Amino acid sequence: MAKYNQVQAISAGKLRTFHTCPYAYFLDEQIREANIPITGFSAKHYWLQNAFRKLFPGERHVGHELADIEDLRGEELAKHLKYHSADAFGNAMKGLWQRYIIDQEGTVHDRQIAWLYNEQWWKAAAEIRAACVNYCNFLLDEGPPILAFRDKDVAFHYGDKKFVVRFDAIRRGLVVCEQGTKQRTQKDLDSDWTATLQLLAFSTLARSEEAYRIKWGVELAVAESWREGICPEVKLRYYNLSRGEITETRRSNDDLPEMSGTVEDIQVRIKKAVQRKAQQEKRCCL
Repeated sequence: MAKYNQVQAISAGKLRTFHTCPYAYFLDEQIREANIPITGFSAKHYWLQNAFRKLFPGERHVGHELADIEDLRGEELAKHLKYHSADAFGNAMKGLWQRYIIDQEGTVHDRQIAWLYNEQWWKAAAEIRAACVNYCNFLLDEGPPILAFRDKDVAFHYGDKKFVVRFDAIRRGLVVCEQGTKQRTQKDLDSDWTATLQLLAFSTLARSEEAYRIKWGVELAVAESWREGICPEVKLRYYNLSRGEITETRRSNDDLPEMSGTVEDIQVRIKKAVQRKAQQEKRCCL
């Protein structure tokens, strides 16, 4: 255990950012360390996260009968949400955005926003409305996820590495949820190494951590029947908030070597990029 505690955690989110765009990786580092503006895309993302969180009441048990909100669906759920229909939620969040971000002026998380183009803030309002409508419809159809595991960072060990993975949400029934406005095809999801890592995290923690297993509704006998690695019964479900579509994928231990190879490759590339950046900063005369 002492050896594990000394291992530096690898952030799956940072690896993913570098793999997608090395410039965004270093920009994120600067945003965290200095008071510089965030991008318009980040501002929209943070706004939606906050909107989704505030849709739910402060207490998990609601109504005169103290029903568990995680068990409710449809109209019964809607009457306990802050907004009682998908359209009401979408219109309210679009209106708040337009009142708060006026003519590109405004802040999110106390940061100024760097817009990619002049009308991005206005276009984002329509995208926010669509995302909120679709998110609420998903909720009414399927019920809420496990509320304690929304936007939750979890750490786990695989081999000699320690990873930190963020779950957008977890649903009972062995479902890891990811949500976003990005268009992702079935092929994209089936080949995504981060999906493999998330499903490995869920399987590992459900086997080894009783507290997680109980909260996720995984029976002990079921978890004990899983072998090491990924449980093929666990699935990742991607909620496309732009189109209101759902895509699912699964993994097995056969997918682990490719995932490990991708992680190793990204780590090597990050190390080389950091070294180049340090050399360039030394040569810079400004």
